[in-house]
Amino acid sequence: MLTKDIRNSSNLHYKRSLDFFEKLNISIIVPLNFKDKNIGLIAIGPKETGEDYNTEDILVLQILSRIAASALSNAFLYKSLIKKTKHLEEILDMKGDFLRIINHQLNTPLSKINLGLYALEEKNVSTKKAIEVIKNGAEQMGHFLNDYWNAYEFEGKDREMDIKPFKIFDLIQDEIKNIKSSKYFKKNSLQFTIDSKEKDLKVLGDIDFIRIVVRNLLENSIHYSTGKNVLISSKQVNISNNISIKLFFQDEGPGIDKTSQKSIFNKFQRGSKASLAYPDGAGLGLYLSKKIINANDGTIQLENTSKNNTTFSFTLPLAK
Repeated sequence: MLTKDIRNSSNLHYKRSLDFFEKLNISIIVPLNFKDKNIGLIAIGPKETGEDYNTEDILVLQILSRIAASALSNAFLYKSLIKKTKHLEEILDMKGDFLRIINHQLNTPLSKINLGLYALEEKNVSTKKAIEVIKNGAEQMGHFLNDYWNAYEFEGKDREMDIKPFKIFDLIQDEIKNIKSSKYFKKNSLQFTIDSKEKDLKVLGDIDFIRIVVRNLLENSIHYSTGKNVLISSKQVNISNNISIKLFFQDEGPGIDKTSQKSIFNKFQRGSKASLAYPDGAGLGLYLSKKIINANDGTIQLENTSKNNTTFSFTLPLAK
């Protein structure tokens, strides 16, 4: 397309294009077409001799443009295939992780249930003890399936929240009481300390879903802490000219290695130390917590971690 031909056109868009071409000293535009699709343009300046482009020049440029278009199309295709191959590899890795975790998470409680049933049949332990084992397995399976379903419900879409004001520290106290009354905590000497002067403040959020986040963070402290105390504190922060409350959950665990920190909020991801400390974890707690907090207009993050402690935090808008 010769720029001189555009001058005779009545199309205003072409005339605006001409101004642009002339600023760049472009004399001819060669389209790069491949299978009836334009994938680019070649812009060429005037001849050094000052002569106009003739029919032979244009024929040569058409041949070169077809070769260039074919080469570019192949390059785009190769790049796309590389990207798709990498994505496919990631999907296969995720599928492997998913099947491994599902197998473990379902087999472990099923084994407990089968053990309890076997004990009942053989009568080698008391009926009460056998029922406790069966109940524990059923509860563990139910907990995992509930987390998995919630994670599935949040996948790729925004889940509607029932946003209402509530006292966040009342919720935390309730969950601490629930955890302390549970059987797996009875022999644990861990202490929960709440250090905040803002215990009566109300936040905005879906209390049922925020309860899941609090429970996940508290249970992580129990499973992974090697110390005696979990510190829960808070402060007010200004986020986009809105006041929020930021809550901190600090345990005395061994910390999270640098490699794991990058993917700690990903689905089915757990730190290497976490897997050793608590083999039954599914890697859904922090993933689900992030989805929930984001859906409640808050943020969640790993504040810091070392050999002596790990601190997670999340924010929620303060109710007016």
